[in-house]
Amino acid sequence: MYLLFLNLVAVVVEGLGLAMMLPIFEFLQSNGDLQTLTEKGVHWKYILEVAGALGVPVSLESLLAFTLIMIITRQAILYARQVTVSAARMALQKSLQDEVFRRYLHTSLEFQKSHSTGTVVNDIVGEIGKATRAIVDLLTIIGILVVGAVYVTAMLVISWQMTLSALCVFGVIVFSVQGLMRRSREIGQQIVDINQSITHFLVQRLSSTRLIRLSRTEQAEIDRFCSYTTVNADRAVSLQRSKAIIDIVPEPILAITAAATIIFGEALFGLTITTLSVFLVIALRLLPTVKQAQSVRQNILANHGSIEVAVNSLTSLKAKEESASGNRTFGSLDREIRFESVSFSYGSDEDKRVLDHLDLTIPAGKLVAIVGPSGAGKSTLIDMLPRLRIPDSGVIRFDGVDISEFNLHSLRNGIAYAQQSPEIFDGTIADHIRYGRSDMPDADVLKAAKLAGLGDFLDGLPEGLNTYVGEKGGSLSGGQKQRLEIARAILGGVPILILDEPTSQLDALSERDFCTLMTRLARETNMTIIMVAHRISTIQITDEIIVMLNGKVVDTGVHSELIDKNGWYRTAFGSPPALHAADGGVESAETAAQTV
Repeated sequence: MYLLFLNLVAVVVEGLGLAMMLPIFEFLQSNGDLQTLTEKGVHWKYILEVAGALGVPVSLESLLAFTLIMIITRQAILYARQVTVSAARMALQKSLQDEVFRRYLHTSLEFQKSHSTGTVVNDIVGEIGKATRAIVDLLTIIGILVVGAVYVTAMLVISWQMTLSALCVFGVIVFSVQGLMRRSREIGQQIVDINQSITHFLVQRLSSTRLIRLSRTEQAEIDRFCSYTTVNADRAVSLQRSKAIIDIVPEPILAITAAATIIFGEALFGLTITTLSVFLVIALRLLPTVKQAQSVRQNILANHGSIEVAVNSLTSLKAKEESASGNRTFGSLDREIRFESVSFSYGSDEDKRVLDHLDLTIPAGKLVAIVGPSGAGKSTLIDMLPRLRIPDSGVIRFDGVDISEFNLHSLRNGIAYAQQSPEIFDGTIADHIRYGRSDMPDADVLKAAKLAGLGDFLDGLPEGLNTYVGEKGGSLSGGQKQRLEIARAILGGVPILILDEPTSQLDALSERDFCTLMTRLARETNMTIIMVAHRISTIQITDEIIVMLNGKVVDTGVHSELIDKNGWYRTAFGSPPALHAADGGVESAETAAQTV
């Protein structure tokens, strides 16, 4: 509304400024004879009345002063409008960027895994900015059309015949660049596509520089990136070329029109030199408006692809948003976790189920290991506890309550998860351990770090917990990253702790310390600890071992019981040398003890 108000005020001031052009020319032509001017035109009667009411004499100086005031006022309004438009554009851009990021973080895990991170980054950083410029340009067009209408109205008052002729000329200008307008839209869409490819490429390659170097493919990657940027530069130049042509086309056409007006205006339409002069001034003032309208229209068409990307991002993310259903608060686990005939498959192919009518009970307060070959469904099973994945059928219950009845935030606040490959953000050691629990005091952070086996490491650091570890923990070893991830997971004493291959990057001594830690946590707390594990030394300390094959639980028990049965567990762990791999085996106790 404020922007519309500014446009209307600018139009009024613009109209007054233009209206003063004719009286000034007439005043000069009559040598200031007010009596003659009053008889010549009714507008002079109003000018004299306004001047008398203000106590200002009608003179060339006062007429010029009034016109100058209108010009200055108009420029001040244009400044205010430009600032308002910029502020509105940035507010809209910020709002859209925030909303896309928020919605992305709340989409399902399946959606996130099936969509390129680079595309999402490009949408947020690049396309939304261009889309907001195009949207604001749509509002700008309204103001331009209103100003143009004022000019045309003034021209109609002077001579409707000349005005119709001028409008025909403007129509020729608009029609002559239609092909370039369509071309601008096509090029704009091509730029959107290539920008998405560039961002996707960069996100992947910048996170894989080690692989690139060891594979000796630096030059190949450089060449591929250069091919993307070459295409992008060519498209950008083509777009600017179209813009330049659109900008220069009106000039010669209007110059010819102005010459025709001077030559034929008086002869054909009986216009005086004064009237012709005013008409030309208004027509020339209309020229920048026409050019601006053409330029803005081209920008809108060139960024049409970005608008589509922004709209599609918002709608698709909204459609795939996780359900936060449930109003119950999850605070503790007192009895058990129960899977009741749970099935899950990726996509719509039910014949390739990852979990197939799985039934399982995990007692509360126990230390449990889940083992099995690759593809058995171990990771999918633990992903279902915090509702990262939703079963196709069946129910998961905590103490008899369907987990869908819990508030999603409350549920995940009660579950800690340590990944096999830690994701460490740019920051300090304390920042990572405290991630997700920013209110935890330093004393608790330090305690968690020591429990995870980071005590000696921290003692050797001058900054201790405040040591900067760099992006992805670049200054840490694999084992240190793993212990840091474990420290984050155990901070806060949540009811359920999930560990995915927690000892995969620990040396033998650190693994022994970890096993001691897990045993103590299980004994001294009510925490339910669930580990996906492959090392026999880690598995042996658990209260229960769950064996999975082909999406089902095929056996449960402790190590001594399972090793006596003629099943997968005995094959994997009972006869060394067993392979420490996710595709069917785990290293023997002797091999595990030697692993670094």
